[in-house]
Amino acid sequence: MLDIVDERVRLGHAQSAESEVLAHADIVAQLAASAAGDARSGLDQHLSSLAEDGFIERQSGAAGGQFRILFRRAIFSLTRQSVAAVIRQRLGDKAVRVFNALSEEPNLTQAELESHVLIGGRDCKELLYRLLVDGFVHCAELSRAADFMNPRPNTAYYLFHVNLEQTTRKLLLNMHAYQDRLLTRRLAEVATNRRLLDKRQRVKELLKNLDAQISAADSAGNSDASAELSEQRAQAAQLLTPPEREQLETLKQSRTALRAGELLLEENIFLYELFLEFASQHN
Repeated sequence: MLDIVDERVRLGHAQSAESEVLAHADIVAQLAASAAGDARSGLDQHLSSLAEDGFIERQSGAAGGQFRILFRRAIFSLTRQSVAAVIRQRLGDKAVRVFNALSEEPNLTQAELESHVLIGGRDCKELLYRLLVDGFVHCAELSRAADFMNPRPNTAYYLFHVNLEQTTRKLLLNMHAYQDRLLTRRLAEVATNRRLLDKRQRVKELLKNLDAQISAADSAGNSDASAELSEQRAQAAQLLTPPEREQLETLKQSRTALRAGELLLEENIFLYELFLEFASQHN
């Protein structure tokens, strides 16, 4: 579906909250053109799942109906899920329950929140404090006027809520900082191992050159030259010692992990920036 609207998006509708209406037949045709196999296989199930998650809107009609991608709703939902994943990693599942409850029903007192998430007062208070400190939850202090039920005037009470836009901005700043640190570390590892990496490159080029010479000797039917070159190649392959090979493998794994972390950050940064762009339109 995204492929179908991609051209329209690039022509100036990147900030649209919704896509144009897409016919079921158009989706099938696009799948048939871009993927092998039965284009209809599992399509309706996937469309139903996307509709249940609120990412698309299904409209009745002939030949399978029509669909509209709800860009803004999807981005908001994905951003909230991403923030919840960060909370789960830092503070655990109970903290996610508190965050989700306040996202769905803001401006709750601690007592009201406890009844929503079924978490004891002491634990709920501790979770709220940690969520407040980390910027995932916010609160407003209000004064309760004196009345029959509250004889003490100006008693303060607190309403808790989630400000997803504010939280996302804070996380975005942290992500940019993490991204810089990952890049710095990856480059530092390369610089530290530069001599070994250069040696590996020289050995690689030498082996490639010897392979070409062996192939040429074989084509010319010169078995003696081929045998001599093969012996040279075997010796060249040993220029990298076992400890050096182990160090190179460790470096490769580390660089792969660092790059994977960078890619994940890039995905989340893109998501959060897109969310903030949609949020600014709504404000």
